[in-house]
Amino acid sequence: ISLNGLLIYAPSGTTMGTQLTWIDRQGGREAVSDQWRLFTGPRISPSGDQIATVINDGGKTDIWLVDVPSGGMVPLTTTGTASAPVWTPDGTRVTFSQGFAGQFSIRSVSADGSGSEETLLVSDDPILPGGWHPDGNLLVYDGKTKENYDLFIFDASTMAATPLLDSDAAEFAAALSPDGRRLGYVSDKTGINEVYLRPFPGPGPEVPVSIGGGENPMWSHDGSELFYRDERWNSSAAIDGLRVTKRHKTLKAVFFWSDPFRAHADVHPDGQRFLVLHKNEDQTRPGINVVTNWFAELNRLVPTEVN
Repeated sequence: ISLNGLLIYAPSGTTMGTQLTWIDRQGGREAVSDQWRLFTGPRISPSGDQIATVINDGGKTDIWLVDVPSGGMVPLTTTGTASAPVWTPDGTRVTFSQGFAGQFSIRSVSADGSGSEETLLVSDDPILPGGWHPDGNLLVYDGKTKENYDLFIFDASTMAATPLLDSDAAEFAAALSPDGRRLGYVSDKTGINEVYLRPFPGPGPEVPVSIGGGENPMWSHDGSELFYRDERWNSSAAIDGLRVTKRHKTLKAVFFWSDPFRAHADVHPDGQRFLVLHKNEDQTRPGINVVTNWFAELNRLVPTEVN
């Protein structure tokens, strides 16, 4: 607001949320369902017939299961504090983060809704599951430390957690390759978020994947590609062992919702479709509003008297 009563403001973002949408490599688009909700963290089941996703309803977040053929949805949790779902390799259970304000846990629940939830890990600081090793015993997760986010391994056979990557930089958004031998992740060691690759569980070299910024790594189901996102594009890096042989932009991502710490998309097992969170284009176009004589308008709407 200027002294002469000129008011300039940006409108708030959309209140219509996002839509679960399939995007193919040619840019073709198909909605999973016609619902617009505050979806986050979508993950496709190993069979490809279900999606575990978070729905934010008035600040309460729970995991819902979406039936891919029909688009029908059912809640899997009801606590209002669940987030970051990941599937177990056999597709029978969903692992997720729960809690807030100093009481956090990683829990597991049967995908068919039967039985009670199982607590795997508890922490005073935020912890987010990243992905299971194909053997079903090792879970890589993000853990908040005093300084930053780091990567840890939880061993379900011993119920013990150990550090995986612990440095002065932030490391997060872990993505294990389908064969369990390689780990994609994000680090801000250069001052910006970039995607890196290294052998799992290590030791071994750290290989840069993205150039000029990258987030949210996710593997193709044959392990030959590592997808990631920068500010405007979803890109693909062809991977041969621990070598990046080629990079190319796959999809323009301006109208896809993203979050550096949580999955914003996933790859279908057929390798030809991506599950994205499509934003309402009519509600997300940038714009600036200008109001002249704002003080006069304010005085008209809310008159005041000076004593």
